Amino acid sequence: MRAIQLAVACAAVLIATAGEVKAGIIAGVTATSSGGTFPTYSLSNLTNGAGLTPSISTTATHSTLFSDMWLNDSAGTDSCLGGCNLTFDLGGTYSLSDIAIWQYDYDVDQNRGVKDFTLESSSDGISFTSLLGTTTLSIAQYLPITNEPAQIFALGNITASHVRLNYLTNYGAPSLVGLSEVQFVEAAAIPEPYTIAMFGIGLGVMGLDSIRRRRREQKQATPA
Repeated sequence: MRAIQLAVACAAVLIATAGEVKAGIIAGVTATSSGGTFPTYSLSNLTNGAGLTPSISTTATHSTLFSDMWLNDSAGTDSCLGGCNLTFDLGGTYSLSDIAIWQYDYDVDQNRGVKDFTLESSSDGISFTSLLGTTTLSIAQYLPITNEPAQIFALGNITASHVRLNYLTNYGAPSLVGLSEVQFVEAAAIPEPYTIAMFGIGLGVMGLDSIRRRRREQKQATPA
């Protein structure tokens, strides 16, 4: 009986652990901008899901309302083209499978959207290493103006607590650069070896108990 209880307990641990290791979008991410934020925009809208329909997911689309987006504050200069960045604090350390980026898609100002960018990752928010080489976002769709889908880039299950997006060029606006939304997808974790071993031990003990029980039954059934 004890063996069965142990096996059941081990199985329960494995099932509970599996329930905790689902992949999904990381909640509570915050952003800082080295290029400031245009007065009529909000930096928090870059990560809070504002404008996403039907809800925060990589399959959601983003509205065309500027009040749901982010735009830098370049003070009338082109200093942020090739020299500014957005740093995302994930609020913890995660294994990242993808980054989902919704392009800036306000009305006729698609030329403000980020074009070429690089990504860097960090485990402490201080030292950053290159994560993606120069990468290009597609320009937002125009005519007809429609809600914008995410553009998804694989991150190779890199472990990080912070990600920095360096925006290098836009689609032609003199100085202003914007994005609508950025979300990060956590990679599905693999159960730790200890959990798997405990499950295996439980099954083994359960099997031995079954063999012993059959032998006892056979002895009892054999005439003296």
